[in-house]
Amino acid sequence: MTERAASADFLTAFATGWPEREPHLMVLSLTTQKGVQDFALTREQALLVAKTIKRTAAQLAPALCVFINWLALTFESAVVQ
Repeated sequence: MTERAASADFLTAFATGWPEREPHLMVLSLTTQKGVQDFALTREQALLVAKTIKRTAAQLAPALCVFINWLALTFESAVVQ
């Protein structure tokens, strides 16, 4: 079993896209101070990520909610297109 850290790295950037040869997958690239992690997601997984971002935003301070909701909507619209 893989051991996981109890704390998350600070996310400095993210990007999404579809590989030309694998249009059914979405690639999510997350950049932290430790480097870049790329994840291949199905459409269903990507929509779950967007829903999780929205739920997290609802639990945070209102000022952060506006930004995180924007981030979730941006991510979700990239998935739906």
